[in-house]
Amino acid sequence: MEFSDFNYIINNLLDKNNFCIYETDCIGNNIQSNDCSSPIVHEPIYIDGTATGIMAHNWTWAINQGICTGSGTVENPYIIENLKISGFNIGIGLEIKNSIAPFVIRNCTIYNSGGSTDGGGVTLENVSNAHIINNNCSNSLKSGIYLREHCDNNTIMWNVVQNNSDSGIYLEDYCDENEISRNTANENQYYGIIINAGIEDSCYNNSIFENTVKNNSYGIGLQAACHFTKIFKNLIEDNDDGGIYLMGSNLDYNEIFENVIKKNALGVEISKGCYKKRGKLGICYAVTFYARVVVSPSAENDIVYHEGECGSLSGIPYFV
Repeated sequence: MEFSDFNYIINNLLDKNNFCIYETDCIGNNIQSNDCSSPIVHEPIYIDGTATGIMAHNWTWAINQGICTGSGTVENPYIIENLKISGFNIGIGLEIKNSIAPFVIRNCTIYNSGGSTDGGGVTLENVSNAHIINNNCSNSLKSGIYLREHCDNNTIMWNVVQNNSDSGIYLEDYCDENEISRNTANENQYYGIIINAGIEDSCYNNSIFENTVKNNSYGIGLQAACHFTKIFKNLIEDNDDGGIYLMGSNLDYNEIFENVIKKNALGVEISKGCYKKRGKLGICYAVTFYARVVVSPSAENDIVYHEGECGSLSGIPYFV
């Protein structure tokens, strides 16, 4: 159905179809009590929390479309749940921008995201107070979950992000105070989990913990200006190029502890990356390894530190 409104679709048996019931730009259809072999597949969803005007795709619009419930408060956040969304390999599955209202995305399946812009199955930009919980964001031409820029105080937990053509979970410029925990990030072509800030676009105080990260090119990565990141209690295994990779200038005061890192090409690699600018030495120092960094015994699974203009490591890695 396209531009078809206020129809009744009730008590039908729909079995072994590619799509059960497919709506495009429809409003007010009454769809209930149909026996489907799979959930209704939604087209890509775009929400801009500050949009105004007729048919502006803001939270009020999303409620009226039946996409979410709630009122956007701490006590009653907006909730998007139990949806199956396809990007049809040409668009982002679920994109939300310019929102500080609390909201939850949970129990959704989002796949086949594509298109020419950076993004993922779930893409946030300039968003705070989001909880992305227990979703499957896999099998896309982009990343599974993507925080584009200026995303603070968000939680990404219990998601499956697998077999994506970029990374499983990707954070970029000016993303601070985010928690990435208990996700399964396997078999992505680039990183399982990465925070990639530009040289002047720092990311601060993000936590990556208790994730399972296997069979990617790299397991967990920090690039460029990432500061005060904590990477701990993750299982990082069988990644082709490296378990944990820290690369770039101004990569400071990060902590790596109590991880299990095994059967990767390199266990932990800290690249040189620092350079002189404005007549002063760039800093890349104070990376702390606590005693329970675990690296399996292999000539190709070591902690490698490229000496040079960077500062120093503290703590002693523990090899088993």
